[in-house]
Amino acid sequence: MESENIPVHFYFCPDPEDVEEDMIADFPGNYDEGDAAGKCFFLTASEVCRTHFVRAYKNLSPLLGDKYLKSLSVCIDLSGIFNATACYFFHCSDDKNGEYHFGARPSALTAYLKNYWDSDYTLSPFYQHLWEHELIHMLDHEHAGYKFSPESADYKEFWIQYILSFRSEGIAELYDLMKGHNPIKDMNSARCKFRSEIFKLIFKGWYNSENIQKSKKQINESVIYYSVGQWMVLHALSCTDNTELKSLLQKVSLQINDGLDVNEQDMFIIIKHALELDVDHFIHCLTECGSDGQVFISPVVLNEIPKRIINDRNRRQGKDTDIVYENDDLRLVGLFDRIWPENSISYSSRPGN
Repeated sequence: MESENIPVHFYFCPDPEDVEEDMIADFPGNYDEGDAAGKCFFLTASEVCRTHFVRAYKNLSPLLGDKYLKSLSVCIDLSGIFNATACYFFHCSDDKNGEYHFGARPSALTAYLKNYWDSDYTLSPFYQHLWEHELIHMLDHEHAGYKFSPESADYKEFWIQYILSFRSEGIAELYDLMKGHNPIKDMNSARCKFRSEIFKLIFKGWYNSENIQKSKKQINESVIYYSVGQWMVLHALSCTDNTELKSLLQKVSLQINDGLDVNEQDMFIIIKHALELDVDHFIHCLTECGSDGQVFISPVVLNEIPKRIINDRNRRQGKDTDIVYENDDLRLVGLFDRIWPENSISYSSRPGN
């Protein structure tokens, strides 16, 4: 699809008619339309955001080539209501009909406007590849179907969301990793980091609603999904009988470790395989040996999570009339049951066994 034909449109929150002057006063640029050099803020903001979004689309064209797109809607948040710098709204999007929704915080717009007005300002890699990350989330829509309630005090819901976030964010960050922009450069360092974090998770206090919410906030703020998740995905992909893929993964891992460029053909082959990685297989592979002969995490350690989930029979918190939520409850509780066989640690620890 040619860039001018990409069906993307941008809108503002709040609506331009409701935006007070002080809300846009701190954004870089001259928006005094009475000045010959001044420009319309909303038109300029839309144009710069479109420029970066379309560039990301073109960068990912080998992945997006035959994707059906009816509309791509991007909300430019001027008031800071979104939690993330940029986001893909899974639950608002309709994959079947090709309708997708995204959002961007003021910090993203600030960076883009500064880059637009100041020729000496270079965007950081984070902002350069912001939309590649979100577009990969869009491509991963099929496997992102677990429904979570951020307000829920049911910790088993949070724990599963936590584990699956390494998969979803890891896949979305593969592009950045293979462009050389990740603080963790090798598999072993990622393993050590994850092991350290998983022990923190297991030994957090999960004994009352207030403490659970506090623990959830602390864990989410650590944002290690974005630096460790890619390596977990690469590990899971290496648990394969596909010798050609294994060889490619080993080559690319060494290139990342040595700070060398990964060619785009190899990059997109790996991302395509990652997008086919379903959640059950991802979790299962964490305790299997990868191409280097090591597991990513010991099953004894990871089983501490399903043991607690299976032993906790409390109902997930959601609306009583939300049938979809109730059905998802069964999927969540059954997630680890499907992965570990009856003779596993998690199974043998269940009440009555």
